[in-house]
Amino acid sequence: MLMALLNMPEKLLKVIWNGNFNMIFVNEDGTWQVDRKTKQDLITLNKSEIFEPSKLEALNQLMILNTKLLEATTVEYAKQAEKDYEFQYIIWEHQEKGSKDWAEDQGTEYLETPFEYKPFLTLRARIEEYYLEYHIDNLSSLMDQLKLEHHYDFDYDFGDSYTFSPVDDSLYFEIPFDEKVAIFIVGNKGFPQCYIDKDHLLYHKIKNDVLRVTKFALTYARNSVKKDLYEWFKAQFGYEMK
Repeated sequence: MLMALLNMPEKLLKVIWNGNFNMIFVNEDGTWQVDRKTKQDLITLNKSEIFEPSKLEALNQLMILNTKLLEATTVEYAKQAEKDYEFQYIIWEHQEKGSKDWAEDQGTEYLETPFEYKPFLTLRARIEEYYLEYHIDNLSSLMDQLKLEHHYDFDYDFGDSYTFSPVDDSLYFEIPFDEKVAIFIVGNKGFPQCYIDKDHLLYHKIKNDVLRVTKFALTYARNSVKKDLYEWFKAQFGYEMK
């Protein structure tokens, strides 16, 4: 079986983007059809796998389909897929051993987490990876800026960074990906001297600052993922997507 790429990828991208299908069937030669199964199909894409109606989501699904096709038609890709599976399984085994050892030390019941192989990142996961890295950089810069403006040492707390994190959820600012962050003035030995709550004079300013750096990080993350996917398309199919 020879290596195959998706046939008419931009046309397929539009089909996925518009959502005008229930199932897409991909054949071993890279051709595909919508809602019409044949004996030659290797891979399918169900409409239920589309998480948001955007071009980026469709492009990510296109990349997944093309990679699955390559894995099914190319020895090198198949070997890499096997290595990726084995690596994820080793990581799972290591994590489970740690959980089991911890449960035994604490005298609690150990419940095994079933192994789940996830070879392809969702669009959300791709954006989140960039966002988290860039958002922390932005928050650190914000703390430096606040220190210069107000002559206090500031720091932030995601809720699990410190053993003394506040119990009161109202001290946290909501940020994307089910995260929240609290800002505090640093006291003795790095411990919070004062959290920025709704009664603090700087509350509204800092709330707006957190919102600003969050939006900036989200925009950066989404643009970075877009650049990655467009570069993948050009590298895979030999021309720039229109």
